[in-house]
Amino acid sequence: FRRVLFRSCGDGIVQTDRGEACDDGNTSNGDGCTAACQIEVAVCGNGTREPGEECDDGNVAAGDGCSALCKVEPVGEVEPNNTTGTANTGFTIGSATPVRVIAGSIGSTGDEDYFQLVVSDDSVLHFETFDGTGTECWGSMATTLEVQDLAGQVLVSDDDSGINGCSAITCQLNAGTYRIHVREFSNSLLIPAYRLKITRLAPGGTESEPNNQRSEEHTSALQSLRHLVCRLLLEK
Repeated sequence: FRRVLFRSCGDGIVQTDRGEACDDGNTSNGDGCTAACQIEVAVCGNGTREPGEECDDGNVAAGDGCSALCKVEPVGEVEPNNTTGTANTGFTIGSATPVRVIAGSIGSTGDEDYFQLVVSDDSVLHFETFDGTGTECWGSMATTLEVQDLAGQVLVSDDDSGINGCSAITCQLNAGTYRIHVREFSNSLLIPAYRLKITRLAPGGTESEPNNQRSEEHTSALQSLRHLVCRLLLEK
């Protein structure tokens, strides 16, 4: 008997004679190759993050944290936001918008910034402050960063786990609404410009990009402790 092999979409072999343009070994949509083995083109603005998109918030408006090209963009703070009652709103993080960048400043002595964050599903999130470049923390800059619940309870805080004097927190949060509090560490100096980056981590909570923080062992221990503290507070 002669064995006859029947090829089909999803077998990992591109069969151009059968009209296939790709074959990634499965028949799932949303991974760059459709269930019909055709090249998948991302549609920005449909609310689903597709290959090539950094975010997709369901619209093609600029200035809301996800650009008209579905790329992450900074959103500027709106003053006054120095109390829990005046916290800036409109920030959501989840599978469709896994990164948020907020551009702020500490423009006067004692200025503090509050931002309200909606977490769409249970997530491990990484919060980190930078200077205005979004990647560094200039020498004398020092911040204090807090994650609070809506009752004002501090779930976790940090003042120096980021680059130099900047802050970094990794914390598991249940779906819900929280407040993020940023201030200058001593409440006596100004910060002309800073960036607050919030990243929804991959399962397991492992940060994929280097943060130039302290020794990996020290930072890992600090973040693991803060992660645990945050979870315990949430479970109360």
